[in-house]
Amino acid sequence: MLLLGIITLVITIPLASTYLSTILIHRIAFLILLFSASASGIDILGGLFQTSIFQTGLLLLPFSLNNKFSLNSQVRFFSSNNTPKKKSKFQRFAFGLKKGIYLELLPDNVLIFHNSVIVRIFRVIGGISFILWISKLYLKSNISLVLILPFVFIHLIYITIISFIKIKYLIYLWKNGKLEVRNSPIDKFATFGFRLAACAKGVCVYGAGTGTTIALGLGIDELLAHSGRPAIFKPIFGGTLDSFLTKVGVENPNREIVNIKNEIDLLTYKIKSLNNLQENLKEINSIETTTVEDKILLSEVKNALNEEILSQRSELEKTIEKKIQESSIIKEIYKDGSPFKK
Repeated sequence: MLLLGIITLVITIPLASTYLSTILIHRIAFLILLFSASASGIDILGGLFQTSIFQTGLLLLPFSLNNKFSLNSQVRFFSSNNTPKKKSKFQRFAFGLKKGIYLELLPDNVLIFHNSVIVRIFRVIGGISFILWISKLYLKSNISLVLILPFVFIHLIYITIISFIKIKYLIYLWKNGKLEVRNSPIDKFATFGFRLAACAKGVCVYGAGTGTTIALGLGIDELLAHSGRPAIFKPIFGGTLDSFLTKVGVENPNREIVNIKNEIDLLTYKIKSLNNLQENLKEINSIETTTVEDKILLSEVKNALNEEILSQRSELEKTIEKKIQESSIIKEIYKDGSPFKK
């Protein structure tokens, strides 16, 4: 093997100078012998040709049969034509698309703050808290809802603000021509790809901002429900979506039923509130009084409040019963009994 390498090396060295000529057969012979020598495993070949013939051969291999490249017979390097290769429309579009994908949608000062260590830690904690809350895993993990919800709300508010900053900054970039690829004149195909990627990122940001806003509202509703209060944002979001669908021609066949159900739920909540108030009146008996007149006054106040509660609750119950009779579907929903009796 060593003898074969030496013979190949001896034959290759003279052909190295011949390679610089324009005879095609000499070029092919040189390349065949050169790579045969390298395949034989002779270390001397790499050391001897390290700075000249070996590197030149490797560099010239992809271009040996390419007429667009010319060789200088005096020096050992190749030169290409001065005219750059014109990129295709797809390549220009892909270039703009890649540029748009890596576009930052935050101003420099906000980006520095957004990527700071403290903010990153907070975002991780907030993200984990959000996952625990939205997936109800906090129930299985015995984690208090009061503990994770502050992180969830702060995280959602932060993400919402960042999302709107990104949208505003994207509009700024568009208006000021920052989404154009200029190569004297403007490269329309690259600019189109650039804007397409940037706008796609903006749409995703807008969707994320909207989603976090809705999630924040639903989280507040859950807190209100936890304390026995009616939801605030669910009716707003549901009403907005229903109004939009109605405007575009998609009618809600259950609108009347939903309205009746919502009214019954509201009346039921009022009845529960009156029941809670009646329970709280029992604490009046624990109030210490020093005189008989005070005891009589407290008793009169308690009786008057009880009568008022019973009167209002009776009216609410009658209204609910009337609402239930307005629709056969509502009757089916409450066939097991009125909601205030559950």
